[in-house]
Amino acid sequence: MRKNTEIYTVSEIMSRYMLPRLNNKTFFSLSGWIFAIFAIFSTISSLIFGGGTSVAMRFSGILTTLGLGLVISLFLPLIFIPIGLLHRSSIIPIRLDGLSPLYYNLDPLPTNGDTNTTADTGQPVGSERNPEQLITQAEPLTVDMSTVGDKIALDDAIDDLSEALRYYRAAADKVDDPDREAEIETTVTTLRENRNKLKRELESQTTLNEALHTGEESFQEAIRAYVTDEKTLSRIRFRQARDRFEEANNTVEESDMELLSTPVTVDVTTDRELPTTQLSDLHGFDSKTAAMLESEGITTVSDLTDGGGETIVSDEITELSADDGLSEAVITKLTLLSWLHTKDTFEFSTGQDISGRYKQAKRGFEEC
Repeated sequence: MRKNTEIYTVSEIMSRYMLPRLNNKTFFSLSGWIFAIFAIFSTISSLIFGGGTSVAMRFSGILTTLGLGLVISLFLPLIFIPIGLLHRSSIIPIRLDGLSPLYYNLDPLPTNGDTNTTADTGQPVGSERNPEQLITQAEPLTVDMSTVGDKIALDDAIDDLSEALRYYRAAADKVDDPDREAEIETTVTTLRENRNKLKRELESQTTLNEALHTGEESFQEAIRAYVTDEKTLSRIRFRQARDRFEEANNTVEESDMELLSTPVTVDVTTDRELPTTQLSDLHGFDSKTAAMLESEGITTVSDLTDGGGETIVSDEITELSADDGLSEAVITKLTLLSWLHTKDTFEFSTGQDISGRYKQAKRGFEEC
């Protein structure tokens, strides 16, 4: 191990503190191109604009330009430090996922507990271990993609892959054999692709969960508002629910992953409750209507929501309506009440569950 008084190179400092930097091949390629551009333009400008000067002065101008190009080429990695840091930043995020193959370490920074250290030794990553030891440390973290979602959570899998990538990159920095370095780079590419896939899946899953949660809450509040004759609020909530269920439906259809392999259970909380569960006490249900419903065994809201309210609405209520016994307003209220969910959670197991809620919210919006 180096003593504290020894001086680290720029590359070692960047690796030690995990600053974003370009990989060697990309760095030298860009440096070469920049240097070549400076050389070409300096030569052309000297030939075109240096006609009245001596050969020595023109040669001196070319050397000056080439020197400037060399300095810029050597300091090129410094340009990518702030760009990479902004990629990691939550304040001014710049998404560089497409450019990540050009970097050695564009991953999120580790937590304070593991910054520059490993859980086993407390040593900086790659400080005293050879490449094969680093790879051995990384292999348990590479994640079996077939187990993600079942045996390992998405966010945990992403963290493990990010940690594995740090070890593999440290190994690539230390390896001397070009063939072995190529093998490591291939592994890095595969791990990065797997991690990006999981990131997209996590983003889609988060979008789906949030859309279903807010959609169901708006939907349930819309029903309660409609039954208590708050039509403006009901229309707003039905529209919000319709839009969120549509977003959820599109997320499921557009994803190349099965987002509903595990049912999505959302918490349903609402500050608005029905004043009563007795239909005869709700506004719009007069004694005659209540008696007709009672003859069909429908006296409370739970008679509509328990055991399949949709069947009740489509059968008994439709039959009563055919006899001109129920008004359209009453049928609408009964239909909406049959969609009421009074439990604390609601589960979406299939795409049909989501599309069904979307159709209900759309109909509720049109009824207001």
